[in-house]
Amino acid sequence: MLTVFFTEYGAHAESLAESLYPLLSPERRRKASLLTHPGRHAESVLAGRLFEKYASRMSGVSPVDFTYKYGENGKPSLSFPDGFPAFSIAHTGGAACVAFSGGAVPCGCDIEPAAREFSGAAGAKAIASRFFSPGEAALLEDAPKELFLKVFTAKEAHAKMTGRGIFEEISLDIIKSADPLLFDAGDGSSFFRTVYKGYVISLCVGGECGTVLNGPEAFPGPVVFAEIDAASLASF
Repeated sequence: MLTVFFTEYGAHAESLAESLYPLLSPERRRKASLLTHPGRHAESVLAGRLFEKYASRMSGVSPVDFTYKYGENGKPSLSFPDGFPAFSIAHTGGAACVAFSGGAVPCGCDIEPAAREFSGAAGAKAIASRFFSPGEAALLEDAPKELFLKVFTAKEAHAKMTGRGIFEEISLDIIKSADPLLFDAGDGSSFFRTVYKGYVISLCVGGECGTVLNGPEAFPGPVVFAEIDAASLASF
């Protein structure tokens, strides 16, 4: 099972981040402080607080006592006793989401605005040549923007799930068909995706997710989805 927390902070990210920064663990404050762009800094703070608030509730450990460790390619985990859920954090302009898996099953999530524009060096073809396999790029050559974003976010979610990073997955086909849209990374992982409140959200989990406890309209499959008011992140 996957549990996903989503928050939309819109244009108020910077003012919210200022109040939330002191609530972060020392490690999340350090990571956020490395981002000099005000918007990116604010996104990191808000996503970090969304994660740490609910990780604290699940573990009973205060964020001030969180200790992080990192895999070979920077995939984070918490130095809690075995059994704490694996997690993935994603943020973009206006919103963030955090996914927790059942047990230690690896997971990944990614989010992008559905209205994102692609042009120039950040154009769809340029991105496809950098991040997609030749097969994927061919399938998506004239694809609608929303379809392109679904594949792009799924690719990123899979890269986060494996911990290899997207640059190590360029040659990997995860899309088998564009119509209908079918994902299969060949490793038994499962994909879930939606367009929710103007954001394309993709999730990837290794192996079986478990039993459906709550199938919200936002996602098909074994996903529990909770929308969090950004203003509530200041509470414990």
